[in-house]
Amino acid sequence: MPINIYNLTESYIVNIISKDQPNTARQLITEGIATFISMIISKSDEKTALWADYLLENEIEIWHNDCENTISELAQYVLENFNKSIPKNILFTINNKSFGNRRGYYIGLKIAEILYAENDKNINNLLSLGGSKAEVLTKQILLNIKD
Repeated sequence: MPINIYNLTESYIVNIISKDQPNTARQLITEGIATFISMIISKSDEKTALWADYLLENEIEIWHNDCENTISELAQYVLENFNKSIPKNILFTINNKSFGNRRGYYIGLKIAEILYAENDKNINNLLSLGGSKAEVLTKQILLNIKD
């Protein structure tokens, strides 16, 4: 039976906020860690982990460059909405809104990579952070990215 990476990571992070009331913080952390673990398991690069075969290679490159070029603004946007539920989850859906187009996965992956590095590059340590600690560390990472 295949492992559902999202459910695995969510089970470790659920105490950020009730599952009945998802918010930006919870979704950012769980999606970022799930994408990071998927990247490790599939031995893929981050662009493939983020998009697979959904876009053409040149479209992924344009999107990725745009994410890199606006990461400070994206971090600020996420911080401002950290404990809110963003309408229609614009950070995680495909649309044309500002900071939409799956950029939540991009910055979530960046956060997961940093959390992994700061936790001895150990998946068990990463998954054992717990929601409260993951939330505090994520806010600090976002503040560092923003500045």
